[in-house]
Amino acid sequence: MVNGDMSKNVVLDVVGSSINDLDIAEGEMEEMEEMGASTPESNENYEHSLYGYVDESGELNLKRNLERGLVNILGINPSTDVFWQGNLYEIKRMLKRLGLRVNTLLDNDFDSAVGAELNIVLSPRFGIDLAKKLERRFEIPYLVNTLPIGITETNLFLNRVAKALWIDADITNGVIEEEVTKVLKSLEKVADRNLGVLRYATITDSNYAVALNKFLSNDLGWIPTVAVIHEKLAHEFKKDLRKQLNLTNGSPDVVFESDPRQIENLLRGQNIDFLLGCSRDKDIARDMEALSLSVSYPVTDRTVINRGYAGYNGTVNLMEDLLSELLIK
Repeated sequence: MVNGDMSKNVVLDVVGSSINDLDIAEGEMEEMEEMGASTPESNENYEHSLYGYVDESGELNLKRNLERGLVNILGINPSTDVFWQGNLYEIKRMLKRLGLRVNTLLDNDFDSAVGAELNIVLSPRFGIDLAKKLERRFEIPYLVNTLPIGITETNLFLNRVAKALWIDADITNGVIEEEVTKVLKSLEKVADRNLGVLRYATITDSNYAVALNKFLSNDLGWIPTVAVIHEKLAHEFKKDLRKQLNLTNGSPDVVFESDPRQIENLLRGQNIDFLLGCSRDKDIARDMEALSLSVSYPVTDRTVINRGYAGYNGTVNLMEDLLSELLIK
C-alpha cells in the first residue's frame, strides 16, 4: 500500500505538468493568488504525491495486472475547480453506463489504478505528464479530452472513450440517445425562454476556457469576444489553446493574463452581454451593464456542494444557471 501522506495529498490537485514549464516573473505570484488564479503551489502537492507514487511503485514492486473495463480519471483539479465533485460524479455516472469501472485517484485506490485499461485526461494541460509517466511505468495508454460540457462535446467524449476501449457502437449509441432525450425533455420546461444570441467573455483557467467556450459558441450559438486565461503557461500550451478555441461562431481574442487590473482594463473596452468568471468579476460586469455567472475559482457569491457542469446533467445545470441570470435581468 502507498503511504498515508501520499493518500492525504491526493485531494489537493489533479495536474501532470511540470512546474519548470511555467514562466512566472517575480512578484506575479501574489497577483495570481489575489485573483484566485491557479499557481504552481496549488498544483505542487498533488503532483509530487502522484509522481512519488509512480516512483515508489517500483520499490514496492507493483505490477500491472490489467483489469478490463477499469479507467482512471485525471485532469480535474479539486483545489481550483469549484465544481470538481459534481463533475467527477457525472463523469463516473456516464462511463458506468458504458459498462466501465472508474477510479478517480481521489478514492485512495492507488494499487488498482496501475491495472487500468485506460487513463482519461480531462484537461488540455493538467494530468498529461502524469499520464505519460504512468504509460512509461505501467504501459497504460491514455486519452486526452476537454472537460465535456454540453450535448455535442459529451457525445464526442463518450464516442472517443468507446472507440479507445472497443466498446460496441450499439451500446454507446443507445446510451447517448437515452441521455440526450432526457436532457431535451428537461429543457422543454424552459423552451419558451429564449436565450437569444449574446456576446460573451470568459475569465477562467485553461480547463474551463476550452470547455465553456465550446458549449457557449458551438451549442448555444453565442458570439465569443474575449477568453482570458489566468494561468502562466508555456508557449506550446498557449499555441494549442488558441487552436482549440477556434469556434463555430468565430474565435475569441485569447489573452493570457493574471493581473486583475489588466484584465479589467481589457474587458472595459469590449461590448459584451454576459461575463463568465469568478465572483470578483461581477463588479466589472455590473459596471458594463452585463450579466455575469461565477464559474471560476474563487466562487463566493453562491454555495456549491456537488453541482457540476460536465456531461448531460451538467448541461442542464449550466442552462439553469444561465437562464436564472437572464430572468433576474
